[in-house]
Formats: sequence, structure tokens, C-alpha cells
Amino acid sequence: MATNPNEQQPYLVVKQSKIPSQYGGWVTQIDLIGIKDRLEYHTYVDAANFNYKHWRHILEHPDTTMILNELKTKDFSKALISADSRPIIEHQTRNSEEILGPIREFWEEEDRRNGGTTFNDLFK
Repeated sequence: MATNPNEQQPYLVVKQSKIPSQYGGWVTQIDLIGIKDRLEYHTYVDAANFNYKHWRHILEHPDTTMILNELKTKDFSKALISADSRPIIEHQTRNSEEILGPIREFWEEEDRRNGGTTFNDLFK
């Protein structure tokens, strides 16, 4: 489901991983899913860069489930979120079901409204 690349949407933080930087050293890759378009996105945050301060809390809590807002798409064709974004944490929890349950319900309702087939419909 494609969306307008300029449209704001919340993002679910899925995973964080340390990976080698193309410039030497290490960066953190953050994998996200767009709540509205359900597409996978990623960004790369380097502790040596000025923008690190905007991501610090997120990086210091890799085991919590978060919903972020105010992220800017840098390259929509590569599903790349700009690390210069200033993320706003809309929700944070250690209990992932607190966030995943409502997202699943939102997607199921959206699928019903749009007449699409959901995963559960395949087994009825």
C-alpha cells in the first residue's frame, strides 16, 4: 500500500542493530514500520554526528517498543528516514502488546473498510 511520501505518519520501532559505517566505525540502524502505509523503513544514527542527541533516548532503550512521530523521509524509493529528523516519542512501553494489539486492530479495521482480505480471513 503506497502512500504520499510527504504525508506524516507514526512509525513503529521494530529493531535496532549496530552495523559497520561506510565511513568507518559503527552506526545504529533503526528499522521501522509506517503505521499508515505498513511499509518498512530504516535510518542510520551515528553517535559522532550532531543529530545523535535527537535519537539518544531511543537508542538508549533498544528493548522498549516505541511509536515515533515527526520523522522525515529522506529517500522514499529506498525507504530511508532522515537521521536529521527530530523524533517525538508518542508512546513507549516494555509491554509490546500494549502497542502491537491496537496497531493490529487498526490494520484489521482498515482492511475491512477497504474490502481487503486479512490474514485471519484465509482460515475461516
